Amino acid sequence: MYPTLQAGDVVLYDTRPEQNLSFNDIVVLRSGVAHRLTWIDPLGGLWNTTDQSKATYARTKPEDYC
Repeated sequence: MYPTLQAGDVVLYDTRPEQNLSFNDIVVLRSGVAHRLTWIDPLGGLWNTTDQSKATYARTKPEDYC
């Protein structure tokens, strides 16, 4: 997530299932990786990416998040 998050930064996140995700939120996947939420598709898919210049996009499901 560089440049938004730097090495040594501490990330606190909400694990409650009723959290409301929205565009541009930083989300934490169950794998422990932080990504930026870029789009929520009509079928319930969540699209995320990193902040790096050559980042790729990935579709995930709400249960993939912490």
